[in-house]
Amino acid sequence: MAKEQETEGRGRRNEAEETKGRRSEAGEAALEFIEANLQIQDKAGRLIPLHFNPAQRRLYQEIERQREQGKPVRIIILKARQVGFSTAVAALFYERSARRSNTNSMIVAHKAEASANIFSKAKLFYETCPPEIRPMKRASNARELLFENPSNKQAERDADPGLRSRIRIETAGAKDAGRSATIHNLHLSELAFWPHAGETMLSLMQAVPHDPQTMVIIESTANGVGGEFHRQWLRAVRGESEFAPLFFPWWEHEEYRIEQTGDEQWDAEELALLEDYDLDAAQLRWRRWCISANCGGDPDRFRQEYPATADEAFLASGRPVFASRALAKAYAAAQEPLLRGELEWQQPGAVQLRQEQRGRLAIYEQPQSNGDYWIGVDASSGMAGGDYSAMAVVEKKSLLPVAFWQGRIDPDLLGEEAVKLAHYYQQAMIAPELNNHGIAVVNTIRRLRWPRLYRRRSVNRTEEALSSEYGFQTTPRTKPLIINHLARYIREDALRIPDRETISECISYVYDEHGATNAQSGCHDDRVMALAIALWTAAETRREGRPFVEGDWRALYGANEHTGY
Repeated sequence: MAKEQETEGRGRRNEAEETKGRRSEAGEAALEFIEANLQIQDKAGRLIPLHFNPAQRRLYQEIERQREQGKPVRIIILKARQVGFSTAVAALFYERSARRSNTNSMIVAHKAEASANIFSKAKLFYETCPPEIRPMKRASNARELLFENPSNKQAERDADPGLRSRIRIETAGAKDAGRSATIHNLHLSELAFWPHAGETMLSLMQAVPHDPQTMVIIESTANGVGGEFHRQWLRAVRGESEFAPLFFPWWEHEEYRIEQTGDEQWDAEELALLEDYDLDAAQLRWRRWCISANCGGDPDRFRQEYPATADEAFLASGRPVFASRALAKAYAAAQEPLLRGELEWQQPGAVQLRQEQRGRLAIYEQPQSNGDYWIGVDASSGMAGGDYSAMAVVEKKSLLPVAFWQGRIDPDLLGEEAVKLAHYYQQAMIAPELNNHGIAVVNTIRRLRWPRLYRRRSVNRTEEALSSEYGFQTTPRTKPLIINHLARYIREDALRIPDRETISECISYVYDEHGATNAQSGCHDDRVMALAIALWTAAETRREGRPFVEGDWRALYGANEHTGY
């Protein structure tokens, strides 16, 4: 019996070794096919054989590693510009679609022009490869290469249907892309720049079977922190998804060199690069040239397009409003919440925290009896897929952020959550943004008779007198005030912000082409605005010496009593 089990086990091991060997041979055959038969256009427009560069070979090695393990191929790539991954993936997909039957490949990019550019590489592969190895082609148009028998006679197509494989392109515009298809090879290009990236990727992934013969490759340059690509990258790095993360710094690309010598004097940053990444003078010359010629003399723009590390890629993207290096240190030092959960009415005028792992309230410091807390509120419509609503709690005397709340909720219900949070934090002052949906928040807070409601001062032109109104009004005049105040706070005290998601939103908060400040495309700024309002109003009343409130709550309700309902 033992001998039979040993023989059976040895047979299974031999079978596994043979399968692994066949996969390895198939991989070598694929690379040999690509480099022997496929051509590309070089920068001068000449047709040349495609030979994988070192970065492309590292991608290929990861594909083979996953195949040898019998896994579906899942890879996410964070890259520098013009390393050649789109070309490599197009070649890999062409090889699989043009040599295997019933294989569907799809290329999806952020713009129609980008999708068409990648697809044109596949069409060039077909047109320039030796005629004897071209599969039968039924269609070749702007969106599809269909490898089937082109005959109009059904009998001929039945007798020899061809491969029945195809390569299609799509543009990342529709949220339901790929719903009616089965996709075996999927290329998601420049995911960081997709509109509706999360919804579109979810739709596409449902069309890919969980099968070892399938392949999904995401490749993108960075576009700030907080978007879908950044989220997927972090999940891969943490081992929370099937995707293997591959980062390719600029200095791994063999073309990024200028060999001629000179009498260069390297600055401190360049000397650090020499030491940290073991670079040589030719690479530094190219970097210096690229900053001057391609990046408008802006080193931060170079770091975005040609990052040396993954963190640098995300932190340098866009035109950041806040100090990137301070935020990078804060992000690295950020901590997990002390408590997370939902606030519930315990009895009229009192609340308690129900702890939940995914609760909307993250507490970093419990309320102190001698604390004076202020809550900044940024309201949204509460619609699914829209912006979030957010609240930030700061202690007035220290201006220390102690808690953050974020969720999608109707504005009137947000007003009630704000009152709960104010109860929890020692009868806190609530400073809601009044714009748009904030009016409903203010109305709810007043309906619930919460007395510590921020009032701003304004000039009544008709009566030539000062008046006060509820809530914080964000205008072209006041928004720069609170954002500049937050910028100074971050520059001087970024390490005091404990919440990683808030820091992420600060990192992706940028200047647009008109010089206005907003969240980068695909990102959110709800926590940014809530924190900015909380810090500004708390500091403002500290400077003024008195808050703008409806009555004196201590006189009305007693110093240690909750408001009744």
